[in-house]
Amino acid sequence: MDNSADKDEQTNEDHHKYEEVPPDGGFGWVVVAAAHMAYFLSHGSLTSFGPYIVRLKDYFDEGAGAIGGISGIALFVTFFTGSISSGLMSRFGCRPVIFVGGVMSTIGLAVSSFVPEAHYLYLTYGLITAFGYSLVVTPVMSLPAKYFRKRYALANGIVFAGIAVAWISLPSLSQLMIQTYGWRGAMLLLSALTANICVCGVILKPPKQRRHPTVSVNPKDQTQSLELLSTQKAEETTPENSELKSCDTPVLIPHTQSKEISTENGIYWRNYKCCQFILKFFDFTLFSNSLFVVMFMQHAITGIGFYPTLLFLIARAVSYGIPQPLPATLLTIWGVTSLLGRLTHGFIIDRKIVTATQGLAVGLFVCGLVNILSCIKTNYIGMALMYCVFGLSNGVYHPLSTVVIREYVGSEKFPQAQGMCNLSRGVAGLLGVPITGWLYDVTQSYNVCYLFSGCVIILSALLLGCVPFLRKIQGKKSANYQNRSNNSDSESEEEHTNADKSKGNHPEDL
Repeated sequence: MDNSADKDEQTNEDHHKYEEVPPDGGFGWVVVAAAHMAYFLSHGSLTSFGPYIVRLKDYFDEGAGAIGGISGIALFVTFFTGSISSGLMSRFGCRPVIFVGGVMSTIGLAVSSFVPEAHYLYLTYGLITAFGYSLVVTPVMSLPAKYFRKRYALANGIVFAGIAVAWISLPSLSQLMIQTYGWRGAMLLLSALTANICVCGVILKPPKQRRHPTVSVNPKDQTQSLELLSTQKAEETTPENSELKSCDTPVLIPHTQSKEISTENGIYWRNYKCCQFILKFFDFTLFSNSLFVVMFMQHAITGIGFYPTLLFLIARAVSYGIPQPLPATLLTIWGVTSLLGRLTHGFIIDRKIVTATQGLAVGLFVCGLVNILSCIKTNYIGMALMYCVFGLSNGVYHPLSTVVIREYVGSEKFPQAQGMCNLSRGVAGLLGVPITGWLYDVTQSYNVCYLFSGCVIILSALLLGCVPFLRKIQGKKSANYQNRSNNSDSESEEEHTNADKSKGNHPEDL
């Protein structure tokens, strides 16, 4: 009797699909605080490299393009390897991955302080340190989604506030350390500070999720679904079925023991080991979702304009003749208003005043406009006011990009989607920073560089304007597929009824 009851319970378990329910609080707030600090020490440190760029240009007598290329390589490696970081997190868990990332970035910064030539920094800082940061950034960005649903925007904003706190403190602190100990001593001290990532990694663990049944599937429906799957595979070259496979709405097909094919979002993958290994790091089925494609492109375009704005701001102020230490305080002002935006935007989004997509688009547009208008303000007060507004807008759009990605792809695919968007952002950093530095080397004017960056950021904001149209197309495709599915079910029932009638009228049965 007990075995029969256990078997029935197991069968009932197999016939249900479950969704994970985040705890929405509790220990999650401790995790948010640790993630905030880890993000401060990784991405915040990476994007606060401006004071070192000014000093390295003079010390090694190199151009802005060559020194900017160091930051470009670092940004590229950090974000390009984000998908690898997601795969490692799925395999080993977030804590060991973050701990190893802290160790690597600490070693990379320590070795960078002893390099004899600037080009060695491409390896020590651009590769070793940046890959360590990558192992930290992607897991930290995905953890709030596991702990929060109702208050996700607020928790996510607190985590992303780590980079704003870094902009407030690290540029001025780095400038002070450089003046006191030289750039080598300053970088060695920064490596000691970065070691605290390992402490944060010990705290950052995923929660024990509560399971909630959502869909019931009985064996008869499962058999019919498998018959439908084999029919789709046999007719996958027909125009009608090709349209179905491009649909953004996933087709629910129960898991089977088939070793021949597997399916995600209507796209078939053969279960070769090499394909399975690649899919652990790069989930290419995400590109069947047109909304994800928009976010992938938006991250790439934004990165080309944003990172040069951040990294060359201090050098730009110095070129205008603004005396030290005032140039570094521009990033501090930027960081203060960015922190304000990161901490307050969650209340606006959670109360449905505007959608996350609308907030993201407006924030990007304002940032691009400020970059263009800043060319007419070359004194300290004018630049401070301009980048006060820029920081506030950046504080709104930066965390919202993560919220929008999660909204478009769901919690299950969110780590892979975030990693792939970071990949596109890394490519943008690799191109944007050296190109902007080269523009300065050619024109000897940062106004040209910031006009270019502003136009690129506005372009990324305009790209989000196509989202409502894509949603309408997606809805129509889903409705058409549902209608075809209902018609197919009706025809199948009618065929079974006719077959039963013909069998009942057979002479042998009389």
